[in-house]
Amino acid sequence: MHQTRSTEPRMLLVTHRSERAVVLALHGEVDMDSVEPLRLALDSEARGGWSPVVIDLSAVDFADTAMINAL
Repeated sequence: MHQTRSTEPRMLLVTHRSERAVVLALHGEVDMDSVEPLRLALDSEARGGWSPVVIDLSAVDFADTAMINAL
């Protein structure tokens, strides 16, 4: 399991990899101040990943349009 913390401690991104998919699990608040790790992870998967990417938002307490734009 790989963990990436944003510069703002309000959001945590945890990446789970398996043979079938990559799961990006977000925890906390996702807004324009904390969305950069999500953007970077999505970009990384788009460039080199061949597995489907699943975004788990079940632990997100708050999200604004910055998250929608990143997706």
